[in-house]
Amino acid sequence: MMYFTSPKSHYLRDRSGMTLIETLIVTALFTMLLVVILNFINAGIKLNGRALGSIANQRVARSALDKMNREIREAATGANNEYPLVTCGSLEITFFSDYDLDDVKERVRYFVQDQKLMRGIIEPTGSPLTYVADNEVVKTAFGDILNDSSYVLFKYYNSSYAGTGSSLGSPVSCSVVRLVEIAFKVDTVIEMQPGAFYLTSKVQLRNLKSNL
Repeated sequence: MMYFTSPKSHYLRDRSGMTLIETLIVTALFTMLLVVILNFINAGIKLNGRALGSIANQRVARSALDKMNREIREAATGANNEYPLVTCGSLEITFFSDYDLDDVKERVRYFVQDQKLMRGIIEPTGSPLTYVADNEVVKTAFGDILNDSSYVLFKYYNSSYAGTGSSLGSPVSCSVVRLVEIAFKVDTVIEMQPGAFYLTSKVQLRNLKSNL
């Protein structure tokens, strides 16, 4: 006995086979597209997070800079009658100022260490009052600071500075300094976007001012 298959049955099997192949192709393309989209979204989230971190860091940096400005502006003779400025380096400054507003001048030191801005405070002790180096309390004033010898943190000017001109050459004699320039170079995440941002201010030493 012979059996015959209708052309319609062949057509259905052919259509079914083509539909399965098309489905596999579409699924593969969709999966690839989904991976690309997810990678794009993930990169955007990371970049947005770093941008938000940068904004937050800028606020903290400005706060730290404002505090330094106030302290340096009010630099005065120490409780031991030492000159207001002790150290005038490119990455370190030491001076006497009423850091905690207790009417007693502390010995304040700012310096860069391991990409952090550090602050050291020495309270005067004894009678007569003296500043003991071993009593220095050091804390981080601000992190992720990129200042180094190629982009210094401090520059100094004497009484002849009138808004333009070069800073004093190194080594700086603290006795002639009348104005201090502070320049922050800060990053949120080292070697990642967004890049470094810069904050600068110039502070006149109120208790030493002459013709500035």
